[in-house]
Amino acid sequence: MPNKTIYIKDETLWQNAKKFAGKGGLSEVITDALRRFVADSEAKAAGQETFRFVVQFRGDDDFARVAFRGRLLESKDLDSGSLNASVYETQGGSFVLVLGEEGPYNVSFHYAKYETLKEIAQDSELLELLRSESDAVSWINDVAIKRAEEASAEIWID
Repeated sequence: MPNKTIYIKDETLWQNAKKFAGKGGLSEVITDALRRFVADSEAKAAGQETFRFVVQFRGDDDFARVAFRGRLLESKDLDSGSLNASVYETQGGSFVLVLGEEGPYNVSFHYAKYETLKEIAQDSELLELLRSESDAVSWINDVAIKRAEEASAEIWID
């Protein structure tokens, strides 16, 4: 593999990076950084972004951090605007549903990953959480219908 020359203006940064680089050296560090940069750029070009949530499950003191790359399919305010439900499609083709209450900290109380949108509408735990929301289940079904229409519009047969 040919050598490449890069210019680093910040000598302190360079020295600190060398100190933490480990066995692979700075070549491995730079290669990893370039891989992440290319992957992030390709995802952005495909209309995807990285989503991050902090989840505190109701009745629990523990928090979880959730992150994935994908795109927002649909978001809806429920329960007079105090509850928000969002459905995302991940880069791998799965679906994530996030429920959260509006507030200053953007902390959600429910998330789940599904292989199909139909699974969302059949999730008994989710239905229990939303039992007071008469339009929530129909909204989830509408998201599935929109996604199906969107997907069928993308099929090209020659």
